[in-house]
Amino acid sequence: MKKTKNFFRAAAAFGMAFVLAACSGTVESERPGEGKWRNSDITGSVSENETVRLQDDFAAAANKEFIVNAKSGDSSFSRNFMNLLEKEKTLINSLSYDGEEGELKKYVELAADWDARNKNGAEPLRKYIEVIENISSLDELTAYQCSEEDDPFALGLIMPVRFSQDSSSTRDFCLEIGMPDLSLEKTDDYFTLSPQGYEKKKYICGFTEYVLGRLGYDDRRIQTILNRSFRFERKLAACDNKITRYDQNNDTMIFDYDSCIEKAGNYPLKEIFEARGIPKDVRLCMNTHSIKKLLPLYSEKNLEDIKAMLIVHTVMKGGHFLDREAYDKEMEMQVSKLAETDETQADFFGDDIEGRILYGDYIAQSECRFILDKLYVEKNIDKSTVEDVEKLTDDIINEFRVLFDDEEWLSDEGRKACLEKLDNIQPHVIVPDFDLFDFSGLNITSAKDGGTFFDAQLDSERYGKKLIYKLCSQPYDRSKWYPTGMSTTEINALYIPAENAIYIMAGVAEAPIYSPDMSYEQKLAGLGTIIGHEITHAFDSTGARYDKNGAENKWLPMMDELQFSDRATKVSEYYSTIRPFPNGSDYEGTQVSGEATADMGGLKVTLSIASKQKDFDYDKYFRQYAKLWSNSVSEDRGRELFKTDPHPLCYLRINVGLQQFEEFYDTYGIQEEDGMYLAEEKRIAVW
Repeated sequence: MKKTKNFFRAAAAFGMAFVLAACSGTVESERPGEGKWRNSDITGSVSENETVRLQDDFAAAANKEFIVNAKSGDSSFSRNFMNLLEKEKTLINSLSYDGEEGELKKYVELAADWDARNKNGAEPLRKYIEVIENISSLDELTAYQCSEEDDPFALGLIMPVRFSQDSSSTRDFCLEIGMPDLSLEKTDDYFTLSPQGYEKKKYICGFTEYVLGRLGYDDRRIQTILNRSFRFERKLAACDNKITRYDQNNDTMIFDYDSCIEKAGNYPLKEIFEARGIPKDVRLCMNTHSIKKLLPLYSEKNLEDIKAMLIVHTVMKGGHFLDREAYDKEMEMQVSKLAETDETQADFFGDDIEGRILYGDYIAQSECRFILDKLYVEKNIDKSTVEDVEKLTDDIINEFRVLFDDEEWLSDEGRKACLEKLDNIQPHVIVPDFDLFDFSGLNITSAKDGGTFFDAQLDSERYGKKLIYKLCSQPYDRSKWYPTGMSTTEINALYIPAENAIYIMAGVAEAPIYSPDMSYEQKLAGLGTIIGHEITHAFDSTGARYDKNGAENKWLPMMDELQFSDRATKVSEYYSTIRPFPNGSDYEGTQVSGEATADMGGLKVTLSIASKQKDFDYDKYFRQYAKLWSNSVSEDRGRELFKTDPHPLCYLRINVGLQQFEEFYDTYGIQEEDGMYLAEEKRIAVW
């Protein structure tokens, strides 16, 4: 997973809003809901005096009180987030200066001290830019790349850029050696600039001009730096474009320390490894075809262009951690950069701007988040809660065995394969393996000892790199929850195909999604359907590409894949008859069919468990499921989600999901004339 805004994958992981209608020529009465559904995700879509029948529009009726009183941005997930945030604020305010707790406390104090940061202005970045400007030879460029002090972001032509996992059955972590990330991200944009590429370039140029201008650079020099940087990145992009899929599959290999250095030819990889403390037992991943293309670029002829690229990358990586003026300027520029700001994050924090900056932009994006994770679990999660969620997860996995045994469309071979993969799913519940986090390597200098927030961020970066080096030197153990970017204080649960593992974060095990005090019906309908949703992904079109060990290896028989595909197509076709906004377009069914299928998988497995419970309260279950996806957004935000989100809009997650199951019809006496009715032969649940 890429390192996204770790705090806020809740809405990204579970989605948001929609309303109804159909493909061209479909009349209202032929659409899902028969014209009786409304897009109840939109703020103010139901009035207090209105009567809405559960049998006609369950989402609007069950969530009426919420809809009437909600402000734009309200949802179960935003309320979950606020509960989580209050606990984290309490925890932060009670930190001591002892041990790892002290490192987090120093980081927070430096981040929150805007007076000191404003006094320093852009100056913390100056020394790093000056070091690059003073490079006058390849030897000096090599020395720069070797120095963690001068090159804290590990920038260079061929460097340790990130970590990944071996695609073989061992799944070992590997340190990737390669070229830097391109500023425009997509190589095609260096040759034919797309609208997205244009906005990205505009943002990079604007922020670089702003920061370098504050450091005293004149416009002419800034433009020279930008032109040289993009010119050199275009050369890098050309190298990347010359690598075919065949080349990537066959030339990206795992090497030991000495073999990797040998493959790098005359490039000073050995010196860089030694200076940066990369262990000799580390596993290294390198695309030999790409390296061969890059090596000729490391030349005196390209020196000034390489330096320009290093300056731009340093500004873009470091400018976020300067003073408030720089922070606000970057945020302003990002707003115009194709909605690069996280609207979900803005919804969650509301007017708490300082909270969003400290918790969302800083702590959650630094290695210090793992210290916060550990303290949060120790102080807010008791053993009984972990055991309860573990049991809920085990119940759901066990019930999937029953579903696969009973699934008529699976072949005997396909059934056996599904059960084998299911038996090997590795649950990770709430508590990461904190013994893998050696926080002794994190040493932040406090303000009283002359430290700055910029330096604290660099200390965090260096610590993170050392941690990755260590992980890439050890055998991978699928039973472990590694410190690899997934924070347990995210509001999330997710299935990772490349690990065949499900992660249930402490952040999602929070009211109103989950509480130890909830009834079993509420637990099943809330966190239970989320867990079932994620496990269903192990058996969808993506999950079918990864075997029981997480290796990329197709395991489902072809005939079963075709059967699954036929059923998934029906989901897509059904959603393609829905038009959430009057006078708008129909849903692109293929956009949401995967997540809609997972929703129905979560419902089916938890309802299967419910059928075996004595005196199970189905009304409480269904109302809790509706509450889980209660959501209030502006029409503009709803339209954006309709176009871009792979999850159905929330009211459809409720209405379309529930109308597939007979238990729902029985509970509310739904008849053919009701909006929630769907003839049995038209129902679309895949499993």
